[in-house]
Amino acid sequence: MKVLLNRQACLIILSFLTVINTVNTQSILSANGQGSAYDLINSVLAGGGNVIEVPDCVHGDFGDHIDQHWDADLNKYVFRFHAHVDEDNDRCIRTDRQRTEIKTYDQSPDSTKAVEGEEIVYRWKFKLDVGIQASSNFTHIHQIKAVGGPEVSMPKITLTLKKSTPNRLQLRYAQNTSQVTVYEEDLTPFEGEWVQAQETILFGESGTYHLTITRISDGAVLFDYNNNNIRMWNTDAEFLRPKWGIYRSLNNAQDLRDEIVYFADFEIHEDPSTVVPDPVGAGTCLTFLPDNLQVSPPDESATLSWDSANNADHYKIRYRSVDSLTWITVPGSITTNSYTFTGLSSGTYEWQIRSKCSDGTGTDYNDSTPPNFTVQPTIEIQLALWLEGAYENTSGEMKTNLHDRGLLPGQTPVSILATPTPTGQPYNTSPWNYTGTEGIAWTDTDYMGDETDWVLVSFRTDVAKNTEVAMAAGLLTKNGTVRFPDRDILPSSAPDSLYIVVEHRNHMGIMTPTAIGVTNGVLAHDFRLSDSYRDPTSFGQKQLSTGEWSMYAGDADQSDFPSYDIQGTDKLIWFDNNGVFDTYISPDFNLDGDVNGQDKAIWFDNNGISSRVPR
Repeated sequence: MKVLLNRQACLIILSFLTVINTVNTQSILSANGQGSAYDLINSVLAGGGNVIEVPDCVHGDFGDHIDQHWDADLNKYVFRFHAHVDEDNDRCIRTDRQRTEIKTYDQSPDSTKAVEGEEIVYRWKFKLDVGIQASSNFTHIHQIKAVGGPEVSMPKITLTLKKSTPNRLQLRYAQNTSQVTVYEEDLTPFEGEWVQAQETILFGESGTYHLTITRISDGAVLFDYNNNNIRMWNTDAEFLRPKWGIYRSLNNAQDLRDEIVYFADFEIHEDPSTVVPDPVGAGTCLTFLPDNLQVSPPDESATLSWDSANNADHYKIRYRSVDSLTWITVPGSITTNSYTFTGLSSGTYEWQIRSKCSDGTGTDYNDSTPPNFTVQPTIEIQLALWLEGAYENTSGEMKTNLHDRGLLPGQTPVSILATPTPTGQPYNTSPWNYTGTEGIAWTDTDYMGDETDWVLVSFRTDVAKNTEVAMAAGLLTKNGTVRFPDRDILPSSAPDSLYIVVEHRNHMGIMTPTAIGVTNGVLAHDFRLSDSYRDPTSFGQKQLSTGEWSMYAGDADQSDFPSYDIQGTDKLIWFDNNGVFDTYISPDFNLDGDVNGQDKAIWFDNNGISSRVPR
């Protein structure tokens, strides 16, 4: 009997307050409109302590930052969690963020703390106001966190709001100590609507995780993520516990407003059988599974197609390797009759589809499996290089100012005076006219923090441009390596030796001096170790004081033909933009986000340098 005595005490002290049910396998917390919300929450979750994390210490004149409020839609009392942009912080501990949250902790009833091997169901209702303004950094409304162990700093699960176009509701997951976004949906359907979240977790090294969020008014499923093979435990953890509320960054406070997030009916069930079905509406649309499921051409690509289903507004697809038991759901809604996978590892996959109505109701996934698809093996590409303008002798690395100032494509600038750089790789304009989709719809969370800038990489069978067989945009990191968002650049059937060309927005393009052979499925070259392609009348790369080699900086006018030149037109572009700050622009030769005399000095040193790499 883990918390039976607590229940008896609550019945004596709080019998006139609310419906509170805390037994050995479940804890239920509902507002009742009587007394302090803090006392009510602590009576269920605290076990004699305090589980309230609020900024009352700095903003006490407002009163309690969690209170109770009658809600006409639910026809009951609910909890309101308040956050004020100018007045609140994080419990007088940190001023760069603000927190109004509840949690469980070591003194909480055992039924509220997850231990390895337990399967627990968390269920709660929440509502976000219309027009809620999310931070470009973080605005968390729910977390699953560990207590104890070396991985305690990073939440295992985070449900967070993300400023974007449109704003997103994201589910983020940490296998160890770094988080990635595993699923997201458009935030708009959630605004102004009560929804019910149900989160089922099998805690363990080989665990499971399932989160569904359903709109209460009509039963539409707005968010559905399921993973049947996921690490849901932390090394040496004592237990894992939930948190709810609003916890947001103030680094871009100008994007925020005062907010209220509404919560109701928190439930924690150690025994899933104690979960009482709670109908939350019913859709009225009737649709059917799509017919004629195809893979075209069979077993050679990952393009799927199907016939339209009556009344279907959109479709959802999930897939998995034939060697895996775990289904992976494709994020978002598919409104066409086809879908093409990119970035998958080589192998054979199976897939399933279901139809959805506009109200969120729809079919289950099809039971019979349509034709499998096979992703062909690709050549792994390993490249490294230096950009002269960004290289720093003191650190032996390149600066990341463009990332750190939020100026890379798709990022939110740190300065309110800066203009955001449009999303997508930056080589989609003349003279490159590359149409690749790398970086499309990227936001701050898609960058890892070590990026210097984007580069454009192409592959040729000979020196001439017309022998080009592939092209891709990649992220050049501060240590000189190139990371490709699209891993499927060169199929295994590509030529066994290729010239590699690297271009940059304001550096002179380079090419390997000879064709590079593919060895054991890997095409690798380190431009830093030796000079690049040149003839007796031209230049390849610039040798640094370290003895390594870098691309020449100062080529702002990339329209040079038939090769690359650093000349007077590049200075004119610098002159026209001198004094421009916080911008992603070609005359910023040292890639620090500003155009000034330091950039002119780089151009001056390299004026007259030209290449013979064919464009």
